[in-house]
Amino acid sequence: MRPLESILQKHDINYHFYADDTQLHLSFDPKDSITAVNRLNRCLADIRSWMSDNFLKLNADKTELLLIGNPKRVSKVQSFQLAVGDAVVRPSASARNLGVIFDDTLSFKQFCLKSASAATFHIRSLSRIRSHLSHDLTRRLCTSFVLSRLDYCNSLLAGLPKCSLRPLQLAQNMAARLVFKARKSCHITPLLKQLEWLPVDKRIEEKVLKIVYKSQNGLCPSYFSDLLNRKVHSRSLRSTDGHSLVVPFFKLRTVGDRSFGSVGPRLWNDLPLCYRDGSLIRTDADAGTSFSALLRSYLEAACYSGRSTVSSFLNAVPLVVRKVGCPKRTESPSGSVFAIEKFSSVMIRA
Repeated sequence: MRPLESILQKHDINYHFYADDTQLHLSFDPKDSITAVNRLNRCLADIRSWMSDNFLKLNADKTELLLIGNPKRVSKVQSFQLAVGDAVVRPSASARNLGVIFDDTLSFKQFCLKSASAATFHIRSLSRIRSHLSHDLTRRLCTSFVLSRLDYCNSLLAGLPKCSLRPLQLAQNMAARLVFKARKSCHITPLLKQLEWLPVDKRIEEKVLKIVYKSQNGLCPSYFSDLLNRKVHSRSLRSTDGHSLVVPFFKLRTVGDRSFGSVGPRLWNDLPLCYRDGSLIRTDADAGTSFSALLRSYLEAACYSGRSTVSSFLNAVPLVVRKVGCPKRTESPSGSVFAIEKFSSVMIRA
């Protein structure tokens, strides 16, 4: 990839390489659209020339162009099209990226509908054989086939309105009713609580918080950690804890406030201090897995049991931890992880 990398750096264009795909990213003001088109065309011409010299071909039929921005600003861009050899590539309404459908306004409505449709297909397939399956097996199958669809790249959906997430939530509700053989009119919250399934919006928050934690502990690529900055106070305050993140200011709530650099710090700062400073995580445990277990228990308490139970959960002493064996991996040198032992009663600090 070095030759391609040098060409892209020469034209000052951001890029992302995959096994069989290359993506180019360029940000520009609508009044500079002609300059941006010329830069991209020159870059594509150099790439096409290099590929031709190395007996390769740039496939114009599979080249897609997506113009993302505010509809009012995008409407000011005139005749934005690229030339790939003799072919002309014009902007499309949506494009697929690693299984995620991106649209020109980043609303992800089509992606939510597709994910819900795929999950519903598996639910209806399982419903045909539900009478031959046990409760536990049905739950595991729904977790593998349904929740995996709903959770795929769901961190991109952070900040979306509930109306956009509704198809995903309806699919999760169908899966819960299938496990319990419940009627459609049955209240869904007790079923989700018994299954220990968080609602879709809470699952999105959980994914974002996991990425934030891993970014601060060197468990994620640097392009995640570069978006997070520690909050530094100019003077000593009682509220200064040293574990808060800076929340950047954006003018547009529909785009800027939904970015990882904004959603991540906001959700992180809302967590209790004992989660942010890592005091609840044992030193001999796998950091990422321990935080995931703690976070899941906290979100379940906040979602299904109310604030009073959350306070009781945070004040519980001692924190009981059980050792769970697992195969060795690079993130867990000791070959074991730690998770919270769940009890029906909680011990309160005197």
